[in-house]
Amino acid sequence: MLPGWRWAHEPFHSVIEVSGSFIAFMIVPLLLSLGAKHEGTSFNNQIAAALIGMGVIDAGHAMVHVGQLFVWLHSTASFVGGALFALVCLPITFGRRFVVIVAVLSVAFCLLSLGFPELVPTMVKGGRFSVWAMGLNVAGGVLFLLAAARLFWSYRRTGNEDDLLFVIHCGLFGAAAIMFEQSALWDVAWWGWHALRFGAYAVALYFVLTKFVEFDRQLTRFTGELQDANAQLERFAFVASHDLQEPLRKIMAFGSILREDHADVLDEDGRQTLGVMVDAAARMRNLVRDILAYSRLGSREQELSLVAVADCVEAAKNNLNESIASSGATISCGELPHLRADKQQITQLFQNLVGNGIKYQRRGVTPRIEVGVRERQGDAVVLFVRDNGIGIDGGHLQMIFQPFKRLHSRQEYPGTGIGLAICEKVAQRHGGGITAESIVGEGTTFIIELLKDPPSRV
Repeated sequence: MLPGWRWAHEPFHSVIEVSGSFIAFMIVPLLLSLGAKHEGTSFNNQIAAALIGMGVIDAGHAMVHVGQLFVWLHSTASFVGGALFALVCLPITFGRRFVVIVAVLSVAFCLLSLGFPELVPTMVKGGRFSVWAMGLNVAGGVLFLLAAARLFWSYRRTGNEDDLLFVIHCGLFGAAAIMFEQSALWDVAWWGWHALRFGAYAVALYFVLTKFVEFDRQLTRFTGELQDANAQLERFAFVASHDLQEPLRKIMAFGSILREDHADVLDEDGRQTLGVMVDAAARMRNLVRDILAYSRLGSREQELSLVAVADCVEAAKNNLNESIASSGATISCGELPHLRADKQQITQLFQNLVGNGIKYQRRGVTPRIEVGVRERQGDAVVLFVRDNGIGIDGGHLQMIFQPFKRLHSRQEYPGTGIGLAICEKVAQRHGGGITAESIVGEGTTFIIELLKDPPSRV
């Protein structure tokens, strides 16, 4: 068929070889990852070593012009690939280190061949491939077919379809290597076995794509399961904290009645015990209330509307009116933007931050709190709340947003340890986040990033 036809096109040939090497390099980390999880083929490390060794040498082959070195690198790539694939026939376990060693040796072999081309044996003579060239390719082809047979036996025994894919992969490479003997540079047979090699790499690419699709399905399933678990946990926290409030109200109510109407019946120890009980119930009520507020943030859709941030700050100040009056605190606001946001949540965020600025104040210093815009970033805005309080040690700045994390005792500063966790969740649900900067003895600045138009649920 077309005995005199020749198509000498080095750039196209290089594209084929480089594409194959790229696919090989892409598969190797995937195979190693699958091997660590005991998934994928039955021989992940051997196949990874074969692909990296053959891929490196083929890449070197693609970078040289036609000649002795050109054929040498291709022929050794075929032989090395076949020999490494044939390791699946041995009852030996190969680790990741073996793959690294093969990669290093393959790179070294390419560099030596490129650096000392005069040492390369004669691969082309009189326009035909030499015995060296044909011997390396045929030997490699036989080894590829031996590996294919072993992989097929493994597939029949285990039903692992990944093994079957590499049966096809090795079969195509083996056929291409044996077909090499019947070809000459650039003739029909020469391009024919290149097509077989490219087909082998296409099978390997199909393996990669199927794994990516499988990973995507697993990720979607795990994400759905995680979302369901979080939703159930939030519903549980909501119901539990809501139902706990009624018995706590009764404990506080009846405790107050005993203290007010029957105090004369109790001795001093009884009155103290009753006071401890009522105070503990009050702390428990506050904790349950904050847990309820925290769980509500994740259990309902946000009610987004165009909100003036200044109105939210003003509402927070009104809610804190008693604390502001008793401490003499001053709260100043710069020009604040309008955002699409849940007004109730943004108000809660500023109420917690301003309230902290009042509560964690240095002795003898009047609280001074500033709210403003730090910067505008396209579709987001960065706000700040700065106080002149006691400050926070730098080593604690990462933990202050965790629920129930307290840096001080209840005797020093009352609270439940959930306020800043609520602030973080509000910021996250508006597509942003919150961080803090602080100097002990000078004050703390909270930096809040919010999207101008967040999704209804983040």
